[in-house]
Amino acid sequence: DIERGLEAAGVGWDAVGHVLLTHKHDDHIGSLTDVLDRATDATPYAGEADIAAINAPRPVTAVADDDRVFGLRIVATPGHTRGHIAVLDPTGGVLVAGDALVGTGDGVEGPDRRFTDDMDTAHESVRKLAGLTFTTVLFGHGAPVERDGSAAVAALAERL
Repeated sequence: DIERGLEAAGVGWDAVGHVLLTHKHDDHIGSLTDVLDRATDATPYAGEADIAAINAPRPVTAVADDDRVFGLRIVATPGHTRGHIAVLDPTGGVLVAGDALVGTGDGVEGPDRRFTDDMDTAHESVRKLAGLTFTTVLFGHGAPVERDGSAAVAALAERL
């Protein structure tokens, strides 16, 4: 799927210089070895607290709140996992929320309790995301919110 996405964008694996991992769960890192085997010049990144649990063929670089990778802002969003991060493209107005949020088809909800390490901390992370500005929100699970993403997350934060 990743390769098809690269082809659709008109690029190949040699154009991949950065691989951002929102967290350590297998459904988010399962293809990491294959990706890094193909994207031979890419550097993988993750929140420091999750790195020990990530099996990668080369070292994973730790990122922290407000770090920048390729112009993208890292937003520390612990709770789902201790090292969970979200990624904000301030220019494009896109938030990649990982599993800090879940798409519901008609909006957004907080992380799934069944797979979240610390719900109180996760709710604080939702409140933090509610203070950012973006149009689109992409989730690890669920359909994206493509308009008024900031407003949808702010409304969720008010309900928590």
